[in-house]
Amino acid sequence: MTKDEALKLALLVLWTSATPKCEEAITAIKAALAQPDEDDLIIQYHEATIKRLEKRIDELMAQPDDFDSWQANPYTKVLMKSIEEDYSPKRQPLTDEQDRAVCEAYCNDASDEYFKARPALDFPEMRRIFYAGHRKAWITRDSAHGIGENTCKS
Repeated sequence: MTKDEALKLALLVLWTSATPKCEEAITAIKAALAQPDEDDLIIQYHEATIKRLEKRIDELMAQPDDFDSWQANPYTKVLMKSIEEDYSPKRQPLTDEQDRAVCEAYCNDASDEYFKARPALDFPEMRRIFYAGHRKAWITRDSAHGIGENTCKS
């Protein structure tokens, strides 16, 4: 039974009595029945919000695309160029000593991981071969990216 149904049933029962308290209760029940449910108010609020947002979206979609005129503005071109220069990645080449240290650190980590997974292969000659291959890959990486010369030397 809903709230409204319960109030209507109470109203029907109270109409059979004729006391002043019953009249007061009948008036209160009629006022309660006349008020909209809270759920209905929430739904109406959200529907109005959705309509307002849809209207705003339609307004924005109807506006002409101003990107071309914005891009053609000479001040915008200067601004965009300065932003590109400020935020473009600039990689400074490492010194030979720094690059050798980074190369050896990567090689040590990689060799430890490789030989930990393959303990049967872990002996000095295999580590020397692994290091030579790693060093060759490091050198190739640098020249492929145009960063510098062969910096990871023994």
